[in-house]
Amino acid sequence: MELRDIQKFYKEEVLFTKEECDEILKYCTNPKQTNWTVQLDNEFNEVGCSLQSQDLGGFYFEHTKWFFDRVMDWSSKMLDVEYLEEIQGSFRKYKEGDYFIKHKDNVSDGDGNHRFFTISIQLSEEDSYKGGDVIANNTIKFSKKIGNTILWGSDVIHEIKEIKSGERNSIVFFTDKSNLKVKKSLV
Repeated sequence: MELRDIQKFYKEEVLFTKEECDEILKYCTNPKQTNWTVQLDNEFNEVGCSLQSQDLGGFYFEHTKWFFDRVMDWSSKMLDVEYLEEIQGSFRKYKEGDYFIKHKDNVSDGDGNHRFFTISIQLSEEDSYKGGDVIANNTIKFSKKIGNTILWGSDVIHEIKEIKSGERNSIVFFTDKSNLKVKKSLV
């Protein structure tokens, strides 16, 4: 698979049980209200989302590394990539009225590292909230099944529809050249 193909790729699979999702949530206790600016097709939206977010930097330790490792093993086998260090991510909590408008994840950090792909883990039971669908390319509606893990390339347009009631919890991991080695077959 070529790098340009990864950036347009998406796949989903249930990787975690409800009990494992509940265990992950024990470490996600301090999210803060977040609103990011979003740019898509040269249009800027100052308030591209409404949600609570908690950075997971420093969360790769004895009691949590199992879920990081599972995600990294799954994605590295699927895409033939090698991780140089643990992936970086954040916990996301969406409550009634929260959303994330259509966007791509192909942003770069301050060092110019463009993201390759994103991985999202569904941590809430699908009947614990209404709305909140994850939609890609205007047509693909991903499963809300608890434990469902979605990988999409950085060029895939996606959104989280507004939460009508309840609460949706997820973890989102981002990859770029600082923590990922793209093997020769991808270059």
